[in-house]
Amino acid sequence: MKTIKPLLTFIILLVINSNINAQKDSVLFHQSIDFYNNDKPKKALSLINDAIKINDKNANYQILKGKILYEINKDIGEFFSYLTKGVETEPTSPKPLITRAYYYEQIAKVQDAILDYNDALKLAKEDSVFIQIYINRGGLHTKVQRPDLGYEDLMKAYQLDSTNIGMLNNLAICLDDLGKRKESFKILLKIVEINPDFPPGWVNLGYQASLRENYDDALMYLNKADSLSPNEPFALNNRGYAKYKLKDYKGALKDINRSLEIDPSNSYAYRNKALIYIDKKEIDTACENLHLSQKKGFSLYYGEEVNELIKKHCIK
Repeated sequence: MKTIKPLLTFIILLVINSNINAQKDSVLFHQSIDFYNNDKPKKALSLINDAIKINDKNANYQILKGKILYEINKDIGEFFSYLTKGVETEPTSPKPLITRAYYYEQIAKVQDAILDYNDALKLAKEDSVFIQIYINRGGLHTKVQRPDLGYEDLMKAYQLDSTNIGMLNNLAICLDDLGKRKESFKILLKIVEINPDFPPGWVNLGYQASLRENYDDALMYLNKADSLSPNEPFALNNRGYAKYKLKDYKGALKDINRSLEIDPSNSYAYRNKALIYIDKKEIDTACENLHLSQKKGFSLYYGEEVNELIKKHCIK
């Protein structure tokens, strides 16, 4: 009987040490995030490495390490290798798959993103996770000109939560792509009624107004978006387009150029610049922007308009 107490003490100490380690790796993880967010990636890397030494079974640690290494080395392959480590570290969790899918989408690997969302759906158990996947996959389908599939996903999300702003925003875009602009406009109005401080709702109202060739309303909506979120690139680009249609070329170029300073990957902004220079009869500059639009992936997301403009104006 004399051995029981020391044995229990040993077990208790193991549990205490385990909890201390669990807390320590979490503290290191959050400290690493702080250094990463404050542009100190090498210090952040040292801390996340220490966290992983304590606990190498946390997907978030692997993902953060990948982000930090990308900040240091700018190696996209290395970054995705750590996203994959995150997936492998927690193979029964949908969340690392959702994260990797998001980053696949950012580099236009659409099919890889959709496959990850498909796999995440098989693992999802909570409504909030189902909603996130349906919103993201639905928006992605819409972006690559499959609004029929996007609509299916977004309506599944709608059935789970009819007030989710992200879902409503993507659903409005999808309905517009399906040619259901009245329904889309109603959804957008619902969004700004639910949350009048949601900039994308106003951006999309502005876009819808432009589609109806009501450019004065478009400016009103887009000015509201800019007042809520200054220097948001899509709002600036869309406002620039509205100004272009109202023949305010100077104001249009100012907005679109500012948009591209913030997000130089926006193929639609280069297309809009090209339209302005076509109107101004500055064809060489227009063609430069059309080729940039094509290079940035306009055709992948929006169709053949830019290719047709190149054929018309740039091929002699």
